[in-house]
Amino acid sequence: MRNAKTLQLFTGFAVLGSLILAPQQAEAKKNENIADYGITLGVSPFGGSFNFAKHQSHKTTYLVSIGGLPEFESNPTFNDVSYTANNTSTWAGFFVNHRPIKGAHWFRLNAGLAVGSIDGELENDATGDVTTFSYNENPAVYTGIGFGGGAKKGFVIGGDIGLLTNSGAELDGKDENELSKLWQFGSRLPNVQVILGYNF
Repeated sequence: MRNAKTLQLFTGFAVLGSLILAPQQAEAKKNENIADYGITLGVSPFGGSFNFAKHQSHKTTYLVSIGGLPEFESNPTFNDVSYTANNTSTWAGFFVNHRPIKGAHWFRLNAGLAVGSIDGELENDATGDVTTFSYNENPAVYTGIGFGGGAKKGFVIGGDIGLLTNSGAELDGKDENELSKLWQFGSRLPNVQVILGYNF
């Protein structure tokens, strides 16, 4: 009896799976120009990135990304106070792109998880006091929308706008109370990215 129930359950899952996959396979056959894989390079405020894509269908793409930003110096101003900043970042992530609108595959929804760190320091130009900051809580959640960068074979170009949600920065230094009130060190960081690559 147990074997019969197991066989029925297995058969049910097999039928359900075939009902789900058959339309996708038929659609894939109709869209012979859909690529299996893709490689893209991206640039964002979090640095450069290398992205490997697996195109499940013309609607769904899975992405594995690695990226980072080498240490660099900048001169931001917060609350009318000038700073000399040095920071660096390293990260990796897994993302899903979904193109929900038939006939408008240039539009994407994007969601995923990222792990990594952003570390740096801010020197108050007036006082010389140094405040360090660090984003090290993992993972962070990414949600956003994208344009372009579809699943068709050949060269692709696109862009993304999104939000990285995390626990916020850990700050240590004389200016930490004032800096902690700024969105730049908060738990939601905006992202704008441009990508260029090739699908094959």
